[in-house]
Amino acid sequence: MIPQFFQTSTTSQGWLRLLLMGTAALLFSACVAVTPPPAVTPQSVPTEQPAATATPISTATPTSTPEAPAAPAADVAELPQIFADILGITPVPDSDSWQSVEVLPLTPELWATFTTGLSYNDPPKKHAVAIFTQKDGSWVELGQVELECSGFVADDSVQQVSLDPASVWLTVDSGAGAHSGCFDLLRWDGSNLTIAVSGFNSFPGVGEVRDVDGDGQPEVVLNATDPYVFCYACGVRLFGLTIQRWDGTQFLPVELTSLPEDTTADLREANNRAVELAGASLFPDALPLIDEALSLAPKDERVYWNSQLIHALAQGRKEYTESTPYPLLSWMFYGDWAAAQAELNAYTPAQIFDPEMALLQETAASGWEDTLADWILQFSGPALAAEPELAPAWFLQGWAKFLKDPSDPGVLADVKEAARLAPDEQLFQDAVEYLSSQSFSQSASNG
Repeated sequence: MIPQFFQTSTTSQGWLRLLLMGTAALLFSACVAVTPPPAVTPQSVPTEQPAATATPISTATPTSTPEAPAAPAADVAELPQIFADILGITPVPDSDSWQSVEVLPLTPELWATFTTGLSYNDPPKKHAVAIFTQKDGSWVELGQVELECSGFVADDSVQQVSLDPASVWLTVDSGAGAHSGCFDLLRWDGSNLTIAVSGFNSFPGVGEVRDVDGDGQPEVVLNATDPYVFCYACGVRLFGLTIQRWDGTQFLPVELTSLPEDTTADLREANNRAVELAGASLFPDALPLIDEALSLAPKDERVYWNSQLIHALAQGRKEYTESTPYPLLSWMFYGDWAAAQAELNAYTPAQIFDPEMALLQETAASGWEDTLADWILQFSGPALAAEPELAPAWFLQGWAKFLKDPSDPGVLADVKEAARLAPDEQLFQDAVEYLSSQSFSQSASNG
Protein backbone atom coordinates (compact mmCIF):
# COMPACT_ATOMS: atom_id res chain seq x y z
CA MET A 1 0.00 0.00 0.00
CA ILE A 2 1.20 3.53 -0.89
CA PRO A 3 1.16 6.02 1.97
CA GLN A 4 -1.57 8.72 1.71
CA PHE A 5 1.00 11.39 1.06
CA PHE A 6 1.65 9.82 -2.36
CA GLN A 7 -2.03 9.25 -3.41
CA THR A 8 -3.01 12.81 -4.64
CA SER A 9 -3.39 12.10 -8.41
CA THR A 10 -2.14 10.12 -11.35
CA THR A 11 0.34 12.88 -12.10
CA SER A 12 1.54 12.67 -8.64
CA GLN A 13 2.04 8.92 -9.07
CA GLY A 14 4.16 9.46 -12.15
CA TRP A 15 6.23 12.01 -10.40
CA LEU A 16 6.75 9.60 -7.64
CA ARG A 17 8.02 6.99 -10.01
CA LEU A 18 10.45 9.45 -11.50
CA LEU A 19 11.58 10.57 -8.11
CA LEU A 20 12.31 7.03 -7.01
CA MET A 21 14.19 6.17 -10.19
CA GLY A 22 16.33 9.31 -9.91
CA THR A 23 17.22 8.61 -6.34
CA ALA A 24 18.29 5.08 -7.22
CA ALA A 25 20.44 6.39 -10.05
CA LEU A 26 22.17 8.87 -7.77
CA LEU A 27 22.90 6.17 -5.25
CA PHE A 28 24.31 3.89 -7.93
CA SER A 29 26.54 6.70 -9.27
CA ALA A 30 27.88 7.42 -5.79
CA CYS A 31 28.82 3.81 -5.24
CA VAL A 32 30.59 3.54 -8.58
CA ALA A 33 32.61 6.68 -7.89
CA VAL A 34 33.90 5.35 -4.53
CA THR A 35 34.74 1.77 -5.51
CA PRO A 36 35.22 1.20 -9.24
CA PRO A 37 34.65 -2.42 -10.15
CA PRO A 38 37.38 -4.41 -11.83
CA ALA A 39 37.30 -4.61 -15.57
CA VAL A 40 35.99 -7.94 -16.65
CA THR A 41 34.95 -9.42 -19.92
CA PRO A 42 31.34 -10.37 -20.25
CA GLN A 43 32.28 -14.03 -19.98
CA SER A 44 33.90 -13.45 -16.61
CA VAL A 45 30.90 -12.04 -14.87
CA PRO A 46 30.00 -14.69 -12.37
CA THR A 47 26.57 -15.82 -11.85
CA GLU A 48 25.39 -15.88 -8.28
CA GLN A 49 26.75 -19.00 -6.47
CA PRO A 50 26.13 -20.29 -2.99
CA ALA A 51 28.90 -19.72 -0.46
CA ALA A 52 31.59 -22.46 -0.50
CA THR A 53 31.66 -24.87 2.46
CA ALA A 54 34.21 -27.44 3.66
CA THR A 55 33.51 -31.12 3.35
CA PRO A 56 31.58 -31.95 6.48
CA ILE A 57 33.26 -34.24 9.07
CA SER A 58 31.17 -37.14 10.14
CA THR A 59 30.13 -36.98 13.74
CA ALA A 60 29.68 -40.73 13.91
CA THR A 61 32.01 -42.71 16.24
CA PRO A 62 34.88 -44.11 14.10
CA THR A 63 35.14 -47.84 13.84
CA SER A 64 38.29 -49.20 15.68
CA THR A 65 39.48 -52.29 17.58
CA PRO A 66 39.22 -51.57 21.32
CA GLU A 67 42.34 -52.29 23.47
CA ALA A 68 42.18 -55.48 25.48
CA PRO A 69 41.79 -54.79 29.19
CA ALA A 70 45.06 -55.02 31.15
CA ALA A 71 45.63 -58.35 32.84
CA PRO A 72 45.20 -58.17 36.59
CA ALA A 73 48.42 -58.13 38.62
CA ALA A 74 49.65 -61.52 39.74
CA ASP A 75 48.96 -62.27 43.39
CA VAL A 76 52.17 -62.13 45.45
CA ALA A 77 50.56 -64.45 47.98
CA GLU A 78 50.65 -67.22 45.35
CA LEU A 79 54.38 -66.92 44.69
CA PRO A 80 55.65 -69.07 47.61
CA GLN A 81 53.56 -72.04 46.52
CA ILE A 82 54.59 -71.56 42.90
CA PHE A 83 58.28 -71.70 43.83
CA ALA A 84 57.73 -74.66 46.15
CA ASP A 85 56.05 -76.53 43.31
CA ILE A 86 58.94 -75.70 40.98
CA LEU A 87 61.40 -77.15 43.52
CA GLY A 88 59.19 -80.08 44.44
CA ILE A 89 59.24 -79.38 48.18
CA THR A 90 56.55 -79.08 50.84
CA PRO A 91 57.45 -76.47 53.47
CA VAL A 92 56.17 -77.10 56.98
CA PRO A 93 56.52 -74.26 59.50
CA ASP A 94 58.72 -75.00 62.54
CA SER A 95 59.72 -78.37 61.11
CA ASP A 96 63.22 -79.87 60.98
CA SER A 97 63.29 -79.55 57.20
CA TRP A 98 61.86 -77.01 54.73
CA GLN A 99 59.98 -74.39 56.71
CA SER A 100 58.81 -71.77 54.22
CA VAL A 101 59.35 -69.95 50.95
CA GLU A 102 59.89 -66.24 51.55
CA VAL A 103 59.33 -63.38 49.10
CA LEU A 104 61.49 -60.27 48.95
CA PRO A 105 60.33 -57.36 46.72
CA LEU A 106 63.28 -55.93 44.78
CA THR A 107 61.98 -53.46 42.19
CA PRO A 108 58.47 -52.70 40.86
CA GLU A 109 59.09 -55.47 38.31
CA LEU A 110 61.18 -58.01 40.25
CA TRP A 111 60.70 -60.24 43.28
CA ALA A 112 63.12 -62.68 44.93
CA THR A 113 62.00 -65.96 46.46
CA PHE A 114 64.05 -68.25 48.68
CA THR A 115 63.66 -71.36 50.77
CA THR A 116 64.12 -71.43 54.53
CA GLY A 117 64.70 -74.10 57.15
CA LEU A 118 67.03 -77.10 57.08
CA SER A 119 68.01 -78.69 53.80
CA TYR A 120 70.23 -81.58 54.85
CA ASN A 121 67.27 -83.79 55.85
CA ASP A 122 66.44 -83.90 52.16
CA PRO A 123 69.77 -84.70 50.40
CA PRO A 124 68.59 -84.33 46.78
CA LYS A 125 67.59 -80.74 47.39
CA LYS A 126 69.57 -77.63 48.24
CA HIS A 127 68.36 -74.24 49.31
CA ALA A 128 67.59 -72.03 46.34
CA VAL A 129 66.99 -68.40 45.43
CA ALA A 130 65.07 -67.27 42.35
CA ILE A 131 64.07 -64.05 40.60
CA PHE A 132 60.47 -63.69 39.37
CA THR A 133 58.55 -61.11 37.37
CA GLN A 134 54.94 -60.72 36.23
CA LYS A 135 53.74 -61.17 32.66
CA ASP A 136 50.10 -60.99 31.56
CA GLY A 137 48.99 -61.49 35.13
CA SER A 138 51.13 -64.59 35.70
CA TRP A 139 54.42 -65.25 37.50
CA VAL A 140 57.49 -65.96 35.36
CA GLU A 141 60.78 -67.27 36.79
CA LEU A 142 63.75 -65.41 35.31
CA GLY A 143 66.65 -67.12 37.06
CA GLN A 144 67.51 -69.50 39.89
CA VAL A 145 70.62 -70.55 41.81
CA GLU A 146 71.26 -73.32 44.32
CA LEU A 147 73.18 -72.50 47.49
CA GLU A 148 75.92 -75.10 47.75
CA CYS A 149 77.02 -74.22 51.27
CA SER A 150 73.79 -73.38 53.07
CA GLY A 151 72.39 -75.95 55.47
CA PHE A 152 70.08 -73.58 57.32
CA VAL A 153 68.46 -70.43 55.95
CA ALA A 154 66.39 -68.09 58.13
CA ASP A 155 63.51 -65.96 56.92
CA ASP A 156 65.76 -62.86 57.02
CA SER A 157 68.87 -64.49 55.56
CA VAL A 158 68.45 -62.90 52.12
CA GLN A 159 68.81 -59.12 51.85
CA GLN A 160 69.12 -56.69 48.96
CA VAL A 161 72.27 -54.55 49.02
CA SER A 162 73.51 -51.61 46.99
CA LEU A 163 76.76 -52.31 45.19
CA ASP A 164 76.46 -51.40 41.52
CA PRO A 165 73.31 -49.75 40.11
CA ALA A 166 73.58 -51.69 36.86
CA SER A 167 72.63 -54.92 38.65
CA VAL A 168 70.43 -56.18 41.48
CA TRP A 169 72.51 -57.62 44.35
CA LEU A 170 71.47 -59.97 47.13
CA THR A 171 73.42 -61.26 50.13
CA VAL A 172 72.66 -64.63 51.70
CA ASP A 173 73.86 -65.18 55.27
CA SER A 174 73.17 -68.77 56.20
CA GLY A 175 74.42 -71.56 58.43
CA ALA A 176 75.94 -74.99 58.07
CA GLY A 177 76.55 -77.70 60.63
CA ALA A 178 76.58 -76.87 64.33
CA HIS A 179 77.99 -73.36 64.19
CA SER A 180 79.54 -72.75 60.76
CA GLY A 181 78.50 -69.89 58.52
CA CYS A 182 78.08 -69.36 54.79
CA PHE A 183 77.96 -66.19 52.72
CA ASP A 184 76.87 -65.75 49.12
CA LEU A 185 76.61 -62.59 47.05
CA LEU A 186 74.11 -63.00 44.21
CA ARG A 187 73.92 -60.84 41.10
CA TRP A 188 71.00 -60.35 38.74
CA ASP A 189 72.37 -58.55 35.68
CA GLY A 190 69.11 -58.43 33.76
CA SER A 191 69.71 -61.76 32.04
CA ASN A 192 71.23 -64.18 34.57
CA LEU A 193 71.19 -64.82 38.30
CA THR A 194 74.68 -65.88 39.41
CA ILE A 195 76.76 -66.28 42.56
CA ALA A 196 79.40 -63.56 42.41
CA VAL A 197 81.24 -64.27 45.69
CA SER A 198 81.05 -67.10 48.23
CA GLY A 199 82.60 -67.65 51.63
CA PHE A 200 82.60 -70.22 54.44
CA ASN A 201 83.90 -70.23 57.99
CA SER A 202 83.55 -72.30 61.09
CA PHE A 203 81.43 -69.67 62.77
CA PRO A 204 78.62 -67.35 61.60
CA GLY A 205 79.06 -63.85 60.23
CA VAL A 206 81.21 -64.87 57.31
CA GLY A 207 80.82 -61.94 54.96
CA GLU A 208 79.47 -58.46 54.47
CA VAL A 209 79.21 -55.73 51.86
CA ARG A 210 80.71 -52.51 53.19
CA ASP A 211 82.74 -49.54 52.06
CA VAL A 212 86.21 -50.42 53.30
CA ASP A 213 87.97 -47.23 52.26
CA GLY A 214 85.14 -44.70 52.40
CA ASP A 215 85.16 -43.86 48.69
CA GLY A 216 81.47 -44.62 48.20
CA GLN A 217 82.05 -47.92 46.38
CA PRO A 218 81.34 -50.91 48.66
CA GLU A 219 83.58 -53.95 48.77
CA VAL A 220 82.93 -57.53 49.85
CA VAL A 221 84.74 -58.48 53.06
CA LEU A 222 85.00 -62.16 53.99
CA ASN A 223 85.94 -63.16 57.50
CA ALA A 224 88.84 -65.61 57.34
CA THR A 225 89.43 -65.81 61.10
CA ASP A 226 90.52 -69.24 62.37
CA PRO A 227 88.51 -70.19 65.48
CA TYR A 228 90.37 -73.47 65.94
CA VAL A 229 93.74 -72.23 67.18
CA PHE A 230 93.23 -74.71 70.00
CA CYS A 231 89.58 -75.72 70.08
CA TYR A 232 86.43 -73.85 69.13
CA ALA A 233 85.36 -73.43 72.76
CA CYS A 234 88.88 -72.43 73.84
CA GLY A 235 88.26 -68.95 72.46
CA VAL A 236 91.69 -68.27 70.97
CA ARG A 237 91.34 -66.88 67.43
CA LEU A 238 93.68 -66.03 64.59
CA PHE A 239 92.08 -63.03 62.90
CA GLY A 240 92.00 -62.95 59.12
CA LEU A 241 89.99 -61.44 56.30
CA THR A 242 89.89 -61.11 52.56
CA ILE A 243 88.70 -58.11 50.55
CA GLN A 244 87.10 -58.37 47.12
CA ARG A 245 86.79 -55.07 45.25
CA TRP A 246 84.46 -54.34 42.33
CA ASP A 247 86.13 -52.89 39.24
CA GLY A 248 82.89 -52.28 37.36
CA THR A 249 82.76 -55.68 35.68
CA GLN A 250 84.12 -58.21 38.18
CA PHE A 251 85.40 -58.73 41.71
CA LEU A 252 89.16 -58.69 42.21
CA PRO A 253 90.83 -60.07 45.36
CA VAL A 254 92.96 -57.54 47.21
CA GLU A 255 96.43 -59.07 47.67
CA LEU A 256 99.70 -57.73 48.98
CA THR A 257 101.59 -56.53 45.92
CA SER A 258 105.25 -55.64 45.50
CA LEU A 259 106.33 -52.91 43.11
CA PRO A 260 108.67 -53.66 40.18
CA GLU A 261 112.24 -52.46 39.77
CA ASP A 262 111.29 -49.59 37.47
CA THR A 263 109.38 -47.90 40.33
CA THR A 264 110.97 -44.94 42.13
CA ALA A 265 113.45 -46.33 44.65
CA ASP A 266 112.05 -44.69 47.81
CA LEU A 267 108.51 -45.75 46.97
CA ARG A 268 109.50 -49.25 45.96
CA GLU A 269 111.60 -49.84 49.08
CA ALA A 270 108.94 -48.59 51.51
CA ASN A 271 106.11 -50.50 49.83
CA ASN A 272 107.96 -53.74 49.31
CA ARG A 273 109.39 -53.82 52.82
CA ALA A 274 105.90 -53.20 54.23
CA VAL A 275 104.56 -56.06 52.12
CA GLU A 276 107.36 -58.35 53.32
CA LEU A 277 106.77 -57.51 56.99
CA ALA A 278 102.99 -57.86 56.71
CA GLY A 279 103.45 -61.20 54.99
CA ALA A 280 105.47 -62.29 58.03
CA SER A 281 102.70 -60.97 60.36
CA LEU A 282 104.95 -58.20 61.67
CA PHE A 283 102.27 -55.54 61.53
CA PRO A 284 103.69 -53.01 64.01
CA ASP A 285 106.72 -52.64 61.75
CA ALA A 286 104.74 -52.78 58.50
CA LEU A 287 102.30 -49.98 59.32
CA PRO A 288 104.66 -46.97 59.28
CA LEU A 289 106.30 -48.17 56.07
CA ILE A 290 103.07 -48.61 54.14
CA ASP A 291 101.96 -45.18 55.38
CA GLU A 292 105.20 -43.74 54.04
CA ALA A 293 104.69 -45.46 50.69
CA LEU A 294 101.14 -44.16 50.42
CA SER A 295 102.30 -40.62 51.16
CA LEU A 296 104.77 -40.93 48.28
CA ALA A 297 102.20 -42.29 45.83
CA PRO A 298 98.68 -41.62 47.06
CA LYS A 299 97.19 -42.40 43.63
CA ASP A 300 99.04 -45.65 43.02
CA GLU A 301 96.32 -48.30 43.13
CA ARG A 302 98.72 -51.06 44.22
CA VAL A 303 100.05 -49.08 47.17
CA TYR A 304 96.57 -47.88 48.05
CA TRP A 305 95.12 -51.36 48.37
CA ASN A 306 98.24 -52.65 50.15
CA SER A 307 97.58 -49.95 52.71
CA GLN A 308 93.90 -50.87 53.07
CA LEU A 309 94.65 -54.56 53.57
CA ILE A 310 97.58 -54.10 55.95
CA HIS A 311 95.64 -51.68 58.13
CA ALA A 312 92.57 -53.94 58.21
CA LEU A 313 94.60 -56.99 59.21
CA ALA A 314 96.63 -55.06 61.76
CA GLN A 315 93.54 -53.60 63.38
CA GLY A 316 91.83 -57.00 63.62
CA ARG A 317 94.90 -58.74 65.05
CA LYS A 318 95.45 -55.93 67.56
CA GLU A 319 91.85 -56.05 68.77
CA TYR A 320 92.14 -59.75 69.46
CA THR A 321 95.06 -59.14 71.83
CA GLU A 322 92.68 -57.19 74.06
CA SER A 323 90.12 -59.97 74.51
CA THR A 324 91.98 -63.24 74.03
CA PRO A 325 92.21 -65.91 76.72
CA TYR A 326 95.83 -66.60 75.74
CA PRO A 327 97.63 -63.29 75.00
CA LEU A 328 101.00 -64.82 74.17
CA LEU A 329 99.73 -66.22 70.88
CA SER A 330 97.59 -63.20 70.06
CA TRP A 331 100.56 -60.83 70.46
CA MET A 332 102.59 -63.15 68.26
CA PHE A 333 99.85 -63.22 65.59
CA TYR A 334 99.89 -59.42 65.58
CA GLY A 335 103.67 -59.38 65.31
CA ASP A 336 104.62 -57.85 68.65
CA TRP A 337 107.08 -60.54 69.72
CA ALA A 338 108.37 -58.50 72.63
CA ALA A 339 104.85 -58.35 74.09
CA ALA A 340 104.45 -62.08 73.50
CA GLN A 341 107.73 -62.88 75.22
CA ALA A 342 106.75 -60.58 78.10
CA GLU A 343 103.96 -63.03 78.94
CA LEU A 344 106.73 -65.35 80.21
CA ASN A 345 108.65 -62.72 82.19
CA ALA A 346 106.88 -63.64 85.41
CA TYR A 347 108.35 -67.14 85.28
CA THR A 348 111.83 -68.47 85.94
CA PRO A 349 113.78 -70.42 83.33
CA ALA A 350 113.12 -73.57 85.38
CA GLN A 351 109.36 -72.99 85.10
CA ILE A 352 109.49 -72.09 81.44
CA PHE A 353 111.65 -75.04 80.46
CA ASP A 354 109.88 -77.56 82.66
CA PRO A 355 109.30 -80.89 80.96
CA GLU A 356 106.03 -81.16 82.89
CA MET A 357 104.91 -77.80 81.44
CA ALA A 358 103.21 -76.85 84.67
CA LEU A 359 103.01 -73.17 83.73
CA LEU A 360 100.52 -74.05 80.99
CA GLN A 361 98.08 -75.62 83.39
CA GLU A 362 94.93 -73.58 84.03
CA THR A 363 95.43 -71.73 80.74
CA ALA A 364 93.71 -72.02 77.36
CA ALA A 365 96.82 -73.89 76.15
CA SER A 366 96.46 -76.68 78.69
CA GLY A 367 96.26 -79.96 76.81
CA TRP A 368 97.29 -78.18 73.61
CA GLU A 369 101.00 -77.91 74.30
CA ASP A 370 102.06 -79.50 71.05
CA THR A 371 99.62 -77.31 69.10
CA LEU A 372 100.98 -74.23 70.88
CA ALA A 373 104.48 -75.18 69.80
CA ASP A 374 103.33 -75.65 66.20
CA TRP A 375 101.76 -72.19 66.11
CA ILE A 376 104.90 -70.54 67.47
CA LEU A 377 107.11 -72.33 64.98
CA GLN A 378 104.75 -71.51 62.12
CA PHE A 379 105.06 -67.79 62.85
CA SER A 380 108.65 -67.56 64.10
CA GLY A 381 110.12 -68.87 60.85
CA PRO A 382 108.73 -66.09 58.58
CA ALA A 383 109.30 -63.47 61.29
CA LEU A 384 112.98 -64.34 61.64
CA ALA A 385 113.39 -64.55 57.88
CA ALA A 386 112.14 -60.96 57.66
CA GLU A 387 113.89 -59.70 60.82
CA PRO A 388 116.79 -62.04 61.71
CA GLU A 389 117.74 -59.97 64.77
CA LEU A 390 114.34 -60.28 66.45
CA ALA A 391 115.58 -61.65 69.77
CA PRO A 392 112.17 -62.45 71.36
CA ALA A 393 111.27 -64.55 68.33
CA TRP A 394 114.47 -66.59 68.76
CA PHE A 395 113.67 -67.13 72.43
CA LEU A 396 110.07 -68.22 71.82
CA GLN A 397 111.15 -70.42 68.94
CA GLY A 398 113.57 -72.18 71.31
CA TRP A 399 110.76 -72.62 73.84
CA ALA A 400 108.46 -74.07 71.15
CA LYS A 401 111.10 -76.61 70.23
CA PHE A 402 111.38 -77.50 73.90
CA LEU A 403 107.61 -78.08 74.14
CA LYS A 404 107.84 -80.56 71.30
CA ASP A 405 111.11 -82.21 72.38
CA PRO A 406 113.16 -81.07 75.39
CA SER A 407 116.21 -82.87 74.02
CA ASP A 408 116.17 -80.98 70.73
CA PRO A 409 119.59 -79.26 70.42
CA GLY A 410 117.88 -76.38 68.67
CA VAL A 411 116.37 -75.32 72.01
CA LEU A 412 119.63 -74.09 73.52
CA ALA A 413 120.92 -72.82 70.15
CA ASP A 414 117.91 -70.56 69.70
CA VAL A 415 118.00 -69.27 73.27
CA LYS A 416 121.70 -68.53 72.94
CA GLU A 417 120.98 -66.51 69.79
CA ALA A 418 118.33 -64.53 71.66
CA ALA A 419 120.83 -63.82 74.46
CA ARG A 420 123.46 -62.74 71.95
CA LEU A 421 121.09 -60.30 70.22
CA ALA A 422 119.70 -58.90 73.49
CA PRO A 423 122.52 -59.07 76.07
CA ASP A 424 120.59 -56.82 78.45
CA GLU A 425 117.61 -59.17 78.62
CA GLN A 426 118.23 -61.01 81.90
CA LEU A 427 115.69 -63.75 81.20
CA PHE A 428 117.62 -64.79 78.10
CA GLN A 429 120.94 -64.94 79.96
CA ASP A 430 119.44 -66.91 82.82
CA ALA A 431 117.77 -69.33 80.41
CA VAL A 432 121.07 -70.07 78.67
CA GLU A 433 122.68 -70.83 82.03
CA TYR A 434 119.79 -73.02 83.15
CA LEU A 435 119.51 -74.99 79.90
CA SER A 436 123.27 -75.56 79.82
CA SER A 437 123.05 -77.20 83.23
CA GLN A 438 120.25 -79.62 82.41
CA SER A 439 120.78 -83.18 81.23
CA PHE A 440 118.06 -82.91 78.56
CA SER A 441 120.06 -80.18 76.82
CA GLN A 442 123.63 -81.38 77.38
CA SER A 443 124.03 -82.37 73.75
CA ALA A 444 123.15 -78.85 72.68
CA SER A 445 125.40 -77.31 75.32
CA ASN A 446 128.35 -79.47 74.32
CA GLY A 447 127.79 -78.49 70.68
